[in-house]
Amino acid sequence: MKTDNNNGIREPNIPQERSEHSHNHNNSGERKVHRHNNCRGPRIRSQESTVQYSAIPQKNISPKPIGTPAGKMAENTSTSPANLSSPVHKKSRNQTTREAPYSPTPRKRPNGKRSSKNIAIKITATTLGALIVLLAGVGIYYKSMLNLMPDPDTIFQGEADMSAQDIYEGMTDVPDASASSIEQDMQRELDALQMLGNETGDEIDNAGIEDPEQMISNKKIRQVEGVKNYLVIGVDSRSNNFRGRSDAMMIVSVNTNTKKINMMSLFRSTSVNIPNRGRDSLNHSYAYGGAKLLKQTIETNFRLHIDDYVIFNFTAFRKSIDVLGGIRIWLSSSEARVLGLSGAGTYNLNGSQALSYSRIRSIDSDFQRTGRQRKVVNAVMNKLQSSSISKLNSVINAVLPNVSTSLSHSQITGLLPQVASYLKYERRELLIPSSNCRSRYYNKYGHEMWSYKVEKTVDEINNFLYK
Repeated sequence: MKTDNNNGIREPNIPQERSEHSHNHNNSGERKVHRHNNCRGPRIRSQESTVQYSAIPQKNISPKPIGTPAGKMAENTSTSPANLSSPVHKKSRNQTTREAPYSPTPRKRPNGKRSSKNIAIKITATTLGALIVLLAGVGIYYKSMLNLMPDPDTIFQGEADMSAQDIYEGMTDVPDASASSIEQDMQRELDALQMLGNETGDEIDNAGIEDPEQMISNKKIRQVEGVKNYLVIGVDSRSNNFRGRSDAMMIVSVNTNTKKINMMSLFRSTSVNIPNRGRDSLNHSYAYGGAKLLKQTIETNFRLHIDDYVIFNFTAFRKSIDVLGGIRIWLSSSEARVLGLSGAGTYNLNGSQALSYSRIRSIDSDFQRTGRQRKVVNAVMNKLQSSSISKLNSVINAVLPNVSTSLSHSQITGLLPQVASYLKYERRELLIPSSNCRSRYYNKYGHEMWSYKVEKTVDEINNFLYK
């Protein structure tokens, strides 16, 4: 550095070309080569040492080259005698030593496995959150749709003041002389099933059973885990209500143990003991006391437990089939003729045609009629199994205002996820009373009735539903 005496500011030395000369440096005659700068300035000590730049006391300071390690800078700025002897390291007021720039410690790279695991956890959590929101939305949607169903306690509850004569008026024939004896024999069989005791004569504890009709015997009212029995009631009503008689009665039993859906039709003219009414036709119990009395009548006379019931009227029947686009049914020539169709064959029936088909009895009997009803139910299940979600929603919207059930909303929403698997179950059918257990007679009002072997029928029902 060169000092200007006028202003006291040291000016930087400008490097110039080096010159070389040789001379004898000692007495031994050894020749050594020295290199000197022609300018007056500090001598460069070595290649290992880092030269510190002297800064002119101004605001703009020449930047230090980037990349100098902090440790190296600390090493070169030490106050060793060698460094202090150089003019560069002589400090003055007008000379400022530039500090080493901040060099952050390099961040460690995250562990690959741990990073992948964290990402997987975040993706899983996000997916689960989205599913929960989606399912909650679906649940809210279906719950709002279920509000379309009328409450079972607000619909038709029967007409308690209705008499048998009112029902049978204009429909009577000549009574059988043996009608009273036939009905007494049936009642004795039923009473035997309700006696306290089993095959060995040991008494069964019925403490806590308030309803005498629910007392058990060796032919007890069975409840098996994994089996749900639903009573499906089709009401003979052409208006948007549930008033009338039960035209169709079917037990739809879902057995998750055997992976089977068992459909059992109950013949509407079966002779039964209606609680607080006496011996009468099974379908009249709905007219007297609605779905609750019909349920109690079936449980009492056939000794099976019914978990819940579903009621629909003719409007729901027609609309559901129309929304599904019809159902395919094979018709005999006689059935086709009744429906105004040409010849035997497979037809795609609309709602009105399917309803008429399920009610045909003029060409045969009520027993064949119940068989047609089960065919329609099977065809609807097959169509539902292959339907899209949007189609199912349309069916639900069309049907729910004309359907009522004892199932709560939470029970229904709990069943919905299982419907798809239930539709894949094997399906079986049975008509009660069966042909080898029944016989026809005309009661005291001249109405056609069907008696049955009580104990044999109860055994047949238990074997069908639970095995």
